[in-house]
Amino acid sequence: DETDDGLTSSERNIAEEAKREKAAEKRPDPLLRESAAILADALQVLDSDRRLSAQVLSEKASAKRWTD
Repeated sequence: DETDDGLTSSERNIAEEAKREKAAEKRPDPLLRESAAILADALQVLDSDRRLSAQVLSEKASAKRWTD
């Protein structure tokens, strides 16, 4: 029988759940997208405003610790 997938009725739900989880992994993450947009905006502001950039990125700050 071609319609027999070899799963019992309780296993069939697990297979569908696995399919939904796999599909969810492929969908874009809205929080990740928004975080990236905020970071891009912050970088643009720091690049265009030298005075603000000097306050945020002081000369003593190293590349690893720019939040000092």
